[in-house]
Amino acid sequence: MKRRQLLIAFLIGVILLAASLLLFWNHYDFSKIHPELRALNRPFQRVLSYYWFDGGSIGVEILDRDGKACEVSLPNWRTAEDSTIYKYIYIGSKYPPKSAGLLPLDLDTKRFLIEVIESSVPDVNKDSALRSLRADTPGQKDYYLRRLKEIFD
Repeated sequence: MKRRQLLIAFLIGVILLAASLLLFWNHYDFSKIHPELRALNRPFQRVLSYYWFDGGSIGVEILDRDGKACEVSLPNWRTAEDSTIYKYIYIGSKYPPKSAGLLPLDLDTKRFLIEVIESSVPDVNKDSALRSLRADTPGQKDYYLRRLKEIFD
């Protein structure tokens, strides 16, 4: 009887662990990420994030293992008709231009950037950038769970 209870408890623990990993893991297809970001070699030497007070645009500066730098910006241009905040990506600058050179931002690239910013050393803008990017990305439940914890603590 005791063995049976231990086995059931173990199986429940494994199921809960697997469910939590699937819930909080960033699922993205690396082949769908923007080619300039795919070309960066890990581990990154430095990742800096910028949160601009123009309505919440985000900038990310990545220095890869070989010293190659990549600057990315995500302009915050939300309209009343569309609740998606970050729809475009600009490669080549930390601050987004008005319109030239903007590319559509796909979900895989968004999730990749979340992972890159999360893995970076804490800086002043990291939390603001992550909060905004997660709130706009489906499947980022950990942001909402942490927010609820902050409210009730």
